[in-house]
Amino acid sequence: MGSGQSAAVADTSYYDLLGVEPTVSSAELQKAYKRRALRLHPDKGGDPDEFKRMKDAYDVLLNPDKRAAYDRYGPIMVGVMNGEAPTLDVIAAMFDKMTVAERARVVSIAVLVACFVLASPLMLALRWDGASAEPWPLAFLPLWLLEAGAACGLLLIPAPRPEDPADELDAEAQAVHERLRSLKLEGVACALVSAVTQALLAAKLGGSFGGSWVAVFCPPMLLECCWLARGGCRAGRAWAEWVAARPQARLPGFLAEHFAWGAARLAAWALVAARAAGAWRGSWLFCLVPLLLCEGLRSWLPPARRAASVGSQVRLRGLSQRELNGREGTFVGVNESGRVVVRLRAGEAGGSEEGQRAWRDVGVKPENVENLEEAAAGRCLWLRWLPWLLLGALKLDGWRTSAFMLFLPVFVPVCCLTCAFSCGICIINGELVKQMDPAQQGAREGGDGHAAESTVPYDLMTEPAAQP
Repeated sequence: MGSGQSAAVADTSYYDLLGVEPTVSSAELQKAYKRRALRLHPDKGGDPDEFKRMKDAYDVLLNPDKRAAYDRYGPIMVGVMNGEAPTLDVIAAMFDKMTVAERARVVSIAVLVACFVLASPLMLALRWDGASAEPWPLAFLPLWLLEAGAACGLLLIPAPRPEDPADELDAEAQAVHERLRSLKLEGVACALVSAVTQALLAAKLGGSFGGSWVAVFCPPMLLECCWLARGGCRAGRAWAEWVAARPQARLPGFLAEHFAWGAARLAAWALVAARAAGAWRGSWLFCLVPLLLCEGLRSWLPPARRAASVGSQVRLRGLSQRELNGREGTFVGVNESGRVVVRLRAGEAGGSEEGQRAWRDVGVKPENVENLEEAAAGRCLWLRWLPWLLLGALKLDGWRTSAFMLFLPVFVPVCCLTCAFSCGICIINGELVKQMDPAQQGAREGGDGHAAESTVPYDLMTEPAAQP
C-alpha cells in the first residue's frame, strides 16, 4: 500500500481483505472480489470465517455511502450504517473528524431551526401589539407547520417487531408497542386539536368566523373530555397497578394522579370560553384558578413516586431509621425480594460505622423511594408554563406591556438552548465525549484515594416511620 493513498482513509483493513488499494473503482472492486471468492470459498477449501469477513468487507465497500463512512471513520461506523445505535466511540470519532466548515454548517442549521420556532411567537407579538397588519392566519402558519412536522415524526417512529415475522412479541416488547401506539395517538390528537383551535382563533380574530367564542374553544374541551373518559374506562386496571406498586396507596392520591390535571384543564378551558364569550365579567386570572388548585392538591397529597429508571436520582423517606430519611442516592434496580436497591451517594459517607454503611447498596420498600428526577421535571414544566399563563392573563386584563413580555418564556429557553448547542458543537471533541462514559467515570472515581464501595446490598427491614 502506498503511504499517500492509505493516508486518505482512516482504516484500510477492509481493502486489505480484498487485496486492493483504497482508490479502487467499483468495477475493479468486483473483479477483486471474484478472485478472492474463488480462492477463499469454503467449497474450494478456504476458511469460512475469512471468507465471511471478506464478504462483509465487500458489501460495505460496494455501497457508496457505507464506503464513504468507512473511509472517514473506520469500521466503528459500519454498525451505525447498518441501523445500530451509535456508541460513544462512534460519536467521539465523528467529533474528531468534524471540520470547521461542518461545525459551522451544523450551527447554522441550529440557528435556522431556532428562528423558525420563534417566527410564530414573534409575528403574534407584533400583530398583538399592533406593530404589524399581517393577517392572523399568517402569524399562526409557522406554528401549524411545526405541529404538522411533530405529528408526522410521531407517526414515523417504528414499532418493535420480532426478528422472525412468524414469532410473536414478548411481554416487554408488547408493552413497549402498546405504549408507543398510545403515544402516537395522543400526540397526533393533540397536534390536530391544537391546529384546529388556532385556525378557529385566527378566523375569529380576523373577523371571518361568525361563531361564538365557545365554538372556538370546543376542540380542546372535547379532547379533555375524551381523555377523562378514556381514563375512566381504564380506571380499574390502573387502580390495580397503582395498589400493586404502592401497598399504602390511597384513593385521593390515585384520583389526583390520574384525573386531577384533566379535570383542571377542562375547567380552565371552560372558564376561558365563558370569559371570552362575555358570560361573566372579571379578571382573566380567575381562569387559572383550577390549574393552581390542582397543583396545590398534588403538592399536598403524598407524592406518586413512580418507579425510577436505572441510574436516576432518588431520595429515601418514610424510614424508621430517621438518620437515613432524606438521603439521596442512585436507583440500581429491584432485588429478588421486591425491594428497591438504592446506592447512597459516596460523598455522604463518614468515618463512623453508620457512615461506612452509606457506601453500600440498600434495599428499601418502593413506597420509601421518591424519584427526584421526575419531581424536578414536573416542577420545571410547571414553572415553564406558569409565567406564560400569568402574563397572558394580565395582558388580556389590560396590563400595558408589550406582547413580547408574554412570549419571553419561549424566547429565552430557545435562545439559551441554541447558544448552548452551538457552543457545544464548536468546542466538543472526541476526548470530551469519551469522558462521558460512566465506566470511565467510575474508574476515575475509584482511583482517587477513597475507600472502595461495597456492592453487597442489605435490606432495611423497616416500616415507614409514623407521622408525628
